[in-house]
Amino acid sequence: MKLSAVSLTRRLPQPPTSRLLPLFLASLRPFLASRRLPLFPASRRLSPLDDSHRLPPPHDARHLPGPDGPERLHQPDSQPSLDDPERPPHTHDSQHLPPPDDPRHLPPPHDARHLPGPDGPERLHQPDSQRLPSLDDPERPPHTHDSQHLPPPDDPRRLPPPRDSQRVPPLNGFRRLALLDEVTFEVAPGSIVGLLGPNGSGKSTLLRTLAGLDRPDHGHVLLDGATPPRRAFARHVAVVLQHTPADADMTVADVVLLGRIPHRPRLAPVSATDLALVADALTRVGLTGWQDRTWPSLSGGERQRVAIARALAQQPDVLLLDEPTNHLDIRHRFALLEELKRLRLTVVAALHDLDLAAQYCDQLVLLEAGRVAAYGPPSTVLTPSRIASVFGVAAELTHDAAGRLRVLLACG
Repeated sequence: MKLSAVSLTRRLPQPPTSRLLPLFLASLRPFLASRRLPLFPASRRLSPLDDSHRLPPPHDARHLPGPDGPERLHQPDSQPSLDDPERPPHTHDSQHLPPPDDPRHLPPPHDARHLPGPDGPERLHQPDSQRLPSLDDPERPPHTHDSQHLPPPDDPRRLPPPRDSQRVPPLNGFRRLALLDEVTFEVAPGSIVGLLGPNGSGKSTLLRTLAGLDRPDHGHVLLDGATPPRRAFARHVAVVLQHTPADADMTVADVVLLGRIPHRPRLAPVSATDLALVADALTRVGLTGWQDRTWPSLSGGERQRVAIARALAQQPDVLLLDEPTNHLDIRHRFALLEELKRLRLTVVAALHDLDLAAQYCDQLVLLEAGRVAAYGPPSTVLTPSRIASVFGVAAELTHDAAGRLRVLLACG
């Protein structure tokens, strides 16, 4: 059965909603830093009609209800009247404001403040020493700004004009990282294709996408040019991932029988055929008679072989393996790859051993940062210059007596 990957694109999943706000605020930092935008202005600019800054009436003049009406001004007898000649010269009665030297009085800004007073709601109240010169005054400073109370141009609170060198690119979905980017290749029936690449290049993500465990953002996975239903897909495709659970309270036979689920009707019991296929799969991986062993008692290499036996018991046409030689000793590595060659299955395997990939794979897909850097036979994909560019190591290529390509690696 031919397996095809057509323009597979997979991006990093969107973060949960609870994490969107911190990510959004963090993404604004370069924007605010490039424009020196103050989060909290140094002083508050008030409109002429904004009366929210007014202090409450002082203790010596307070509106209290009384017999003359609900808004009668209640004052103590000691408060002098406006006609009293002994009235202190600096006593302020208009709008019941405290004297200018009173600490409760709000300090006026450096330019001017519009305060309501007896001359009208928009009377400009300024000390003479702080009153700005008029526009017609020849002694008016050239850089004094009055319109809309803007600060001078050299004031750090004034925003600088935008510059091309400070432009920040627009946000792009919180910069979702592309795990796979337009990956396209085909696997011929009965051939072995190896996925090569450094850590984080997208090998495991590609295998999960081919197995249907992850849905691509773009592209398709085809079997003989079509997309079968999920249950039919499970009958044809088996997958072995890197990590297996370590605390499953199951026997080896129970684990291998999981591969028979797509072939049994729902709620159907285990048949004699299923048990025979389990025994045959364990024999293929060198674990004959291990049906009653418990899963937690197995080593890492033994669990890897049981997981491969579970995939073989599924009787697939396509076998997807994520680092199948991981945890295996040298003898079982060669035994596994020889068995895959003999079964003539369509195999896609992620490998880190370039020498094994060159010996046993018919085609190689070299991934780099989620993209296909090279695709083809091992002799064309594995070159000294490409190995040095992708993996950062020196390589020497030779051929053995059987004519198979061999890769010798060296650091530096």
